[in-house]
Amino acid sequence: MREVRDKAMKGSLAPYKERLLRERKKWKRWQKAVSIMGTLVVFCTAYALILPAVTMGKETYCGQEEHQHSEDCYLLMRRGAATPGNAVPVLPGDIPVSTPSNAEEADPATPSNAGGATGNLPGPGEGNNISGETSKQESLATPGNAQGNKGVASLLLQAEQNLSNQLVSEVKESKYRLHSASNSSQWKKKEEEKTENKYWDLDEDEWYEEDMDLINDLEPEEEEEELEDYVPYEPGMDYDEELYELVMICGKEEHTHSLVCYSDPEADLESEEDWLRTLPQLTGDLPQDIVAVAESQVEYRESEKNYKVEGVDTVKGYTRYGQWYGNPYGDWNGMFASFCVNYAGGEDAPMDADSEGLAEKLKGTVPGLYKERGEYEPSLGDLIFLSDKEEEKLRVGIIKDVTRNEEGSVERVVVIEGDSHDKVGYQTYSLTSGEIQGYGLMSRYGENLITLTAETENAIITAVYEEGALPENVQLQAVEMAKDDERAVEMKEKLTEQGMSQGKVLTTMLPFDITFLDEEGNLVEPSGLIQISAEFKTPVKNEAEATGEDNEEFASQETDSRMTEKSGEETEDENIREDEEANEPDIKISAESTKQVSLSANVVTRVGTGIVNESKGQDQAETEAENQVETTVQTGTEAVESQDDGQQGMTETDETEPAWELFQMPEDGEPEKISDSESIKIEADEENALYGVTFQSRSSLQWAAAAFAARTGTATEVKTFRELKNALEEEGIKLVVLGADIIVKPAADGDWDIFQAIQMISEKQHHTLNLNGHTITVEDDNLTLVDIKNGASLTVKDEQEISLEDRESKTTEISEMSSLWHEDGEEVDKESVGKCLENNYNDENRTLEFYVTESNVVDSATGETTESLVKYQIQNPGIIRTTDTRKPQNTFYIEGGTLNWEGGAIVECTNRAVMLAGENSVLNLKGGYICGNTAVLGAGGAIQASGSSRIELSGTYISGNYVTGGNHGGAISLQDAAILNMSGGYLTNNRADTNGGAVYADGGSLASPGKTNINLTGGYITNNLANFSGGAIFSGGKASDTNPNASAAEKESGSECCLTMKANENGLSGCIIARNLAIGGEGGGITFRTGTGSIESGYLTNNRTDTHEHWGGGGIFISDGAEVYVENTLVTNNTAGGFGGGVTGCPTSRIYIALKDGMAIYDNFAGEAGEPDSDERKQLGEHLSSGGSGKQQDHLYAYENELFLSNGYKDFFCALACTVDPFMLGGGPARWTGSRDSLIVDQKNGGGNLPRLDSASIMGLIANPETGDKGAAQSAARVYINGNSSWTHAGGILCNGYMIVGEVKKIIVPDRMALEGTKALLDDKGKEQPLEEGQFEFEVFNGSFSSMGIFTNDEKGVINFNNRLPATEAGDFDYFVVESSESKGEIVSDSTVYRIRMHVQEKIDTEWVSPNGKRLEKYLYTIDQVTVWKRTDGKAHMRDEDGWGEPISEAKDWWKPNNKEQGYDILQLNGDNAAFTNWKQKSRKITIQKKWEKTTSHPGEIQVDLLADGNVVKDKTLTLNDENGWKGEWTNLPVKNDAGTDIVYSVKEHSVEGFHSQISVKVDSGETQNPESGKRRWVPATSLKAGEKYVIKNKVNNHFLGIIDNGDFGIVLIADPEKPDQEEDCYPENSFKSEYIFTAAHPIVWGNVTQKDRLVLGVDINGSKKRWLQIPTDKMLRGVIDTDGLYGVWGSSFEVTGDSLLKGKQGPCYQPESESKIVKYYDAELKVYTLEEEPSSQYEITTEYTITNIPDEEVRFWLTIEKVSETNEKIMIPNAEFQLIDKATNKILSFEKDTQGIYSYVSEDSKPDEGESGETKKTNSLITNKEGIFVLKNLPKGTYILREIMAPAGYAPVEDQTVELDKDKGTQIKLVVKEPEFSLPKTGGPGSYWYALGGMLLIAGSLVYGYSSRRKSERRVRK
Repeated sequence: MREVRDKAMKGSLAPYKERLLRERKKWKRWQKAVSIMGTLVVFCTAYALILPAVTMGKETYCGQEEHQHSEDCYLLMRRGAATPGNAVPVLPGDIPVSTPSNAEEADPATPSNAGGATGNLPGPGEGNNISGETSKQESLATPGNAQGNKGVASLLLQAEQNLSNQLVSEVKESKYRLHSASNSSQWKKKEEEKTENKYWDLDEDEWYEEDMDLINDLEPEEEEEELEDYVPYEPGMDYDEELYELVMICGKEEHTHSLVCYSDPEADLESEEDWLRTLPQLTGDLPQDIVAVAESQVEYRESEKNYKVEGVDTVKGYTRYGQWYGNPYGDWNGMFASFCVNYAGGEDAPMDADSEGLAEKLKGTVPGLYKERGEYEPSLGDLIFLSDKEEEKLRVGIIKDVTRNEEGSVERVVVIEGDSHDKVGYQTYSLTSGEIQGYGLMSRYGENLITLTAETENAIITAVYEEGALPENVQLQAVEMAKDDERAVEMKEKLTEQGMSQGKVLTTMLPFDITFLDEEGNLVEPSGLIQISAEFKTPVKNEAEATGEDNEEFASQETDSRMTEKSGEETEDENIREDEEANEPDIKISAESTKQVSLSANVVTRVGTGIVNESKGQDQAETEAENQVETTVQTGTEAVESQDDGQQGMTETDETEPAWELFQMPEDGEPEKISDSESIKIEADEENALYGVTFQSRSSLQWAAAAFAARTGTATEVKTFRELKNALEEEGIKLVVLGADIIVKPAADGDWDIFQAIQMISEKQHHTLNLNGHTITVEDDNLTLVDIKNGASLTVKDEQEISLEDRESKTTEISEMSSLWHEDGEEVDKESVGKCLENNYNDENRTLEFYVTESNVVDSATGETTESLVKYQIQNPGIIRTTDTRKPQNTFYIEGGTLNWEGGAIVECTNRAVMLAGENSVLNLKGGYICGNTAVLGAGGAIQASGSSRIELSGTYISGNYVTGGNHGGAISLQDAAILNMSGGYLTNNRADTNGGAVYADGGSLASPGKTNINLTGGYITNNLANFSGGAIFSGGKASDTNPNASAAEKESGSECCLTMKANENGLSGCIIARNLAIGGEGGGITFRTGTGSIESGYLTNNRTDTHEHWGGGGIFISDGAEVYVENTLVTNNTAGGFGGGVTGCPTSRIYIALKDGMAIYDNFAGEAGEPDSDERKQLGEHLSSGGSGKQQDHLYAYENELFLSNGYKDFFCALACTVDPFMLGGGPARWTGSRDSLIVDQKNGGGNLPRLDSASIMGLIANPETGDKGAAQSAARVYINGNSSWTHAGGILCNGYMIVGEVKKIIVPDRMALEGTKALLDDKGKEQPLEEGQFEFEVFNGSFSSMGIFTNDEKGVINFNNRLPATEAGDFDYFVVESSESKGEIVSDSTVYRIRMHVQEKIDTEWVSPNGKRLEKYLYTIDQVTVWKRTDGKAHMRDEDGWGEPISEAKDWWKPNNKEQGYDILQLNGDNAAFTNWKQKSRKITIQKKWEKTTSHPGEIQVDLLADGNVVKDKTLTLNDENGWKGEWTNLPVKNDAGTDIVYSVKEHSVEGFHSQISVKVDSGETQNPESGKRRWVPATSLKAGEKYVIKNKVNNHFLGIIDNGDFGIVLIADPEKPDQEEDCYPENSFKSEYIFTAAHPIVWGNVTQKDRLVLGVDINGSKKRWLQIPTDKMLRGVIDTDGLYGVWGSSFEVTGDSLLKGKQGPCYQPESESKIVKYYDAELKVYTLEEEPSSQYEITTEYTITNIPDEEVRFWLTIEKVSETNEKIMIPNAEFQLIDKATNKILSFEKDTQGIYSYVSEDSKPDEGESGETKKTNSLITNKEGIFVLKNLPKGTYILREIMAPAGYAPVEDQTVELDKDKGTQIKLVVKEPEFSLPKTGGPGSYWYALGGMLLIAGSLVYGYSSRRKSERRVRK
């Protein structure tokens, strides 16, 4: 039995055992996998943790041992004891406070290496002198350590060895204790008895406490015996400095290994032989060879072993390219490109280590080898320059390959870049990428160049030009001008004047005359750029010395005396040079090198000087480099030298040395300095010997190389005004220094000659005035302090013994400034704008104070800035001021002279600081301050410039200036042709009473026309305030702005002004214009009123306009009449209370935004539309323009346009013509959504073929770019419009004129036409009935019968057509207008249909010039003809000519054309008559008529039913036949049913076999004679009219008002007239006496002025005087009489509502208007009646139905296809291509397309029409138009297949649609095709979230499964 049981158990356990084994194996596998993964995690984590230690454990190459000073490094040595071998004294300031062993106790404020080489040492009083007395250790300083740590370091370097270990051990064998008493320290050897005191245990290296005896009574001798020579030292212990000194005994420098210590300077070094082995075999084709060389270097990396460290951890690795160029560790992007060009055979090509320098050199070549993006299509081997925004510099690469599109244009380029992630690698760029800046045309290098040479006595002149720039066989003529040549003399005189005005003296001048002559000797001018080089045969030496007043104007007048003859004696330098080695370079530039230079730009680059030849040692190479003669290349006053280490550096020329400059001398005028150009080269050595020059010209010219020296001289001190006047009026060059404060008071008798303006009126007066911390105060009421005229110059400085840094400080009054945007209900923070002080200068403490609003860029990607208000204080400044307020004059008057302001301040002048007038007047503002000045006479609170004067602002603070009295320009006013060039400084916190808070510019008057220029390349314009327009700058004022007596012509004329914002010459971002405010007008930042502008770089941030009347423009306002070019602009984070937070175009604007160099507009904010009647909608309405702006399009076409509101407008809003590219700056799609001209826009799907968005009337857009595209835009941006705001529209930019953005190829100026019309509602007697707002609806359709909107009427009957008909291309365009309301109840609708055809003409202007100077094609579209048809049968769909009849001849009078670009035509439908008339009937009459068409065979009769509200009316079926003429009628039909609801009637024909029925309807008004004609009666009034009579009834008891004569005041009575006959709320004419009859009149107020906007009601009393109805208080009325000959003044102003109720305003009508309310007299409303005459006619209104039957085989169908988005059916999709296929025959149908875009079916046997050129118009391609529609007509009955053959970008083709055309479905068939969206799958998108989540769940599930399996197994085992 047991055996049986065992066998059974074994049998049952076997499966369990097998299952358990399987699970165990599974578990083991799982365990192994987890173990492996865990091991990997542990290994990776451990490696990451130990990596720094591994790195620091590498071999070091610094040659130093790591060491940190500790207490073991120091020793107290008894004075007089023998100094250990290398012990070094420690200065008091170097005594250590803590060591690494106790660093936690160290002073946290002390740097870890504050002691330099000697470690962490405290200063005096920090541990070595606890009582605080002065340490005597300071007296131990020696000359070698007078500089603190530097002295200790020098002693350490002299130490021989460390203190011997034996000496240290001997010291440590003893224990010493410190005895403290009476500020002295004594040491005593440890006694055997223990006392409580501190002991130092050298063995334990710590202090311990033990008893000790105080030995105060020891004799000195005994104390000395106790002293030891050497005592260990611990930081912080006290010791007697008279007995001991601290010495350092370790003899080591502190050193901690850093990153640079691990650089191996010998690693990876290469010679030219090494890298030549990597280069390919050249083919001789330079572009291909450049690419081949570049490809051979791909994957080359900079060294990771051999590097230099910049900053803390920036590693610059060694490269072969840097070694070749001479800068082994430099950034090598540019050097790599130069390397490839050089070794490809372009040794003479322009090269530079820096990419920006390389680009500039290419720009200066002839021909120009640099092209901006868009100007050139790149080729193989070209250089490509790319922006690197993060580092604000250019990158350069070599184009390896190009990809072309189907049209053959380059679409993408493959680029090889060096220093790209520290290696050479490939990159690919789209040609639309915003990173691309330009190209270097190496594929054209050296092509088609011609060289001409001419030789003078001392120079070789070379001209290089591109073939075709000059005729063939042209000759170059070069002449050195003689010293007595008239032109040379004139040039010398003028250069002398210029130098004097700049504080320089002309020392040398070399004039030349360059001309080009043809074969006959005639002068010819080049058509292109010519590069001219002059190589001097012998370097031109300058021996002049700058000797102040005594220095000569020229060192020598003779050219020969300036030259050293080659055949003459050799100089010592030449003898030395002959002895040098043959390979030593000569300083003179050879002809060959001159040729090379002539093809390069600006700076001569030494290439290859850094190569170390392996055959020579490093030392030998360095020695040769030191001995090598370097060539200095100068540009202006700067010199670029090849440094000893091969690197290039910039050094300023010494002021006492001459500096060579180049000048061109025009035929008339001043010499023009041309040496500042990047393309100019001046080659001179360190001694300023001139070797050659290179420059460019487009004409023959006279030019000169001139050298200047700084002038010097002794100072003249002045202490009185007489002395000052005498000193400055002397001729010559003087330095005048104030020695005391000067007060200029009104002239006394006999001193009149003294107290006059200082007259600097000679070209020989060139002085410098040093204010020296003193003041000049002018109290004279008629004194200009200094007149500077006729070429004189004055330089003002404030140089004192105390530096400006010590005198200048920012106080603690620094506050972050809040945004100027404010919510509704709040006020803008006006008080913080234009912040200034009442008094800037305090005489008592000699302190200048003023505010500066500083602006800082906090987000370089978006351009966001924040502003801070800082109060500056300047101690003891030099001051000039004018304090008289009676007849104040300008402090400085400049007319043809120069004022250089470099220091000091002009403050509190009562009529501005500086006045410039006339030509050649210059104000250079380089430093100092101009604060708190005002102007009481004219514009410009601080400075006014007129004529051709010029202001150069580069460093001055101009703050707190202001103008009042309606004047402009808080700081600066520019008039006529004045110029402001701003490259630095501040224009801050200035205020203007009207326009231009900081700067105001106009172009003068008709009598003195000019063109002002404002050029902004740097500086700050912040926190200025204009009470009207242009918070910072107002450009383009009119003459009438500054002249109240201007003529009418001047008031109409605009000025010519030009404002530019560009980057400075270094390519850095330009001016910052931030937080300025315009209160009453547009343009918070800049207003362009007239003229032109160009904005290419800079910031306009946080500016605001608070106008509640006009259209806004928080950042920029471009007025009608101004044209502005903008490029590379980012518009973000701007806010508008109304529409268009980013950009807005007003109803006169023309905006064109291109892709290339264009604009990105996104993430802006605007008002919320909400739902109709919501609080948001009402609030939005408060932010629209008001009536004063004269432009109500934002109300009519936007606010009242639900389609516009519902689709968005927060980024862009335009109310006229605009063109917006679908792609934005940076190349990414903007993904616009919104609406344009009543069409919905949705480009969210992106795609490459998105249509351009054109609008003629209204457009609102929101951008939805992806994050990457935003980044691309930010990288390409150079102009930032950020954080600006407006109460109304346009938070960023408002354009009323032209705004051209980016590289626009052509501009389209469309036309447009507005519809106007009225609605009338008449009763059966033709009398107008009151209308309700929105009572009727009207619809406008375009030519393809797409709805353009549904519109309603107002209570006055005006139809609000809040859309305009666009004319954006040439041709004929049809539009249809119908009433869409159906006849209902007693109202019979109008069946009139208007057909409007606009003929649009195209005019192309090819000469139109953009504001940036480029010619564009301008397409101007004009509506030149309007034709109108009218039909009354309601057949709007009948677009054929049949049924329309002849055009309406009177329509020519309905059309009012407007020929202005920004205007619009008006078409008044039906002229002055109502366009649509509805009838109000008490009963209805309906007629029916039957027509048969295209058949003679039809049934003998048919039946027609009458339907009421869709139901057949019983007993109303009519039979129509020949007997009744196929006609019938229903009469006296009720208009309401039993429930009182309006009835809607219709008709229906019983079906007729074989025929198709079409029903049309029209309304006819039958006119008959009215028997009551001519009778007058009182009827309810709907309005008041002057001169008309009225009676007023109390609605409660039907009594009427009257006024009786009772003294001064009449009394209003409630009276009951003599039983007037009341019939249907009407009264007979004779029902009332005169005291009850009121006459309406316009009141006449004082001055005999008639107020036509108000009506009063008066009663005649006794026929001689009037009593006027007045509302004295609420619910009361009284009668008043006239006084003082006035008329109606004391009466209240009244009006009548649509339901005849009286409304009025409380009080006399002349008072400020109050709210108009319903008038109540004792709580009763009052109804008004007026006299009306019964009409002569009455009308019977008939609704006529016509049923037309057509045989089935003759029926033709209309098929309308609408293509919409599957996700949003409101989005219409254009450019979808279809075909229509006959299902029965499977043939594709053909069509002809007419001018309206309608496709007409063409049968196979019909002959299609031909075009003008003979081509057929037949097509089978059906394409949806811009509304997403196409229309087919004349289709026969049948079944068809609609097939989409090409879907637009971003969509997938729809499946085939079956279309069945059958009469039962009607002949007008509409099919809506829903297009599915299509997009490529994206990586890293939202889908990755689910993958990540799924992966985590999988891991978690695996863990749970493993755990549960194991638990199950354990349980099974236990069981």
